[in-house]
Amino acid sequence: MNTQSLPALDGRVCLITGGTSGLGEATAVGLVKLGAEVYIHGPDEASCVAAQGRIRAATGRDVGLFDADLSDLDEVRALAREINARLPKLHILIHNAGVLHSRHGLSAQGYERTLAVNYLAPYLLTRLLLQRLQESGTARIINVISEASYRRAALDLAALDPHTQADPRRFKGWLAYRRSKVALLLFSRALARRLEADGTGLTVNCVDPGPIRTRFVSRSEGLIGLYLKLLRLLADPPERAADALLYLAACGQIANTTGALFVQRRPRRASKIADDELLSQKLWALSEALCGLEDEALADAS
Repeated sequence: MNTQSLPALDGRVCLITGGTSGLGEATAVGLVKLGAEVYIHGPDEASCVAAQGRIRAATGRDVGLFDADLSDLDEVRALAREINARLPKLHILIHNAGVLHSRHGLSAQGYERTLAVNYLAPYLLTRLLLQRLQESGTARIINVISEASYRRAALDLAALDPHTQADPRRFKGWLAYRRSKVALLLFSRALARRLEADGTGLTVNCVDPGPIRTRFVSRSEGLIGLYLKLLRLLADPPERAADALLYLAACGQIANTTGALFVQRRPRRASKIADDELLSQKLWALSEALCGLEDEALADAS
């Protein structure tokens, strides 16, 4: 992890989801070393406290903690309320948390678990923290994706909607993971366009840090798990992969860059799907409905 080539982040408040292990924890360490005030999210209090101790040992400084089960949208809402209550400023939001389930399962709201964690959670959390980010001045949202979401990518919205999903017995974990990351890429581009039109200083970019040697791989099951474990032998350690996230968080040269995709530190053109505005609009509307944001808007208007 090369933080020497990056500017200091003194006074900047950063939050990273999935910050209790692997890439997230390594990124938190790097952000602390750059001088940022760092908060990490984890699935439970125990994992947060354990990661806090390791980060303190590595940097000599503490990080703040938030815990929530991102597969449960009610907990995502509670997390957003807590963040807004505790943090008067938020300059950098990194959506790093992710899962890959080889077996079909449903979240508390009845959504496929991979979709819930990898896409609906960052969509909802971003929407609920958007005002705080905009109020903080120049701020950055960084969404971690993977090669599967920008190389020959496709997205069937019917596969995301619980009312039209295919038979769970035909569930393919890697395909569900890919769909969730394609959706995150499309949302990032759509949000960037909306913010740019509003003239805000808030940027939204995606980053693929490359194959990473983390427990995310070892937790995967079946043929997917076997493939990823073999890939793990060639992957970078989290400390090296974190360089890409730190670059997007701190580099001054990309301060005004938004709606972009980076592979490690290099900008990369995504597949044509990233520029499909009609599909993005339909995805946005579906996401609002699945997260209940349409109902809230109607309630507020009345």
